[in-house]
Amino acid sequence: MLTRSQVMDLLRPLKAELAERYRVRQLALFGSLARQEQGPTSAVDLLVELSRPWGWSSSPWPNIWSGS
Repeated sequence: MLTRSQVMDLLRPLKAELAERYRVRQLALFGSLARQEQGPTSAVDLLVELSRPWGWSSSPWPNIWSGS
């Protein structure tokens, strides 16, 4: 089970790449992990703020979610 600090340590080195490739301005943890109440089956809940909007069909996100 990952802690909030471990998740932040994993995401921090990816900050520049996420900003360049996917226009990510900011990531925020929420849910049980952010409150430090996570359990063995808890998900990592992330809110993603983009620097500018784009349409879903022209974004890379569907490929990320499907694992392609």
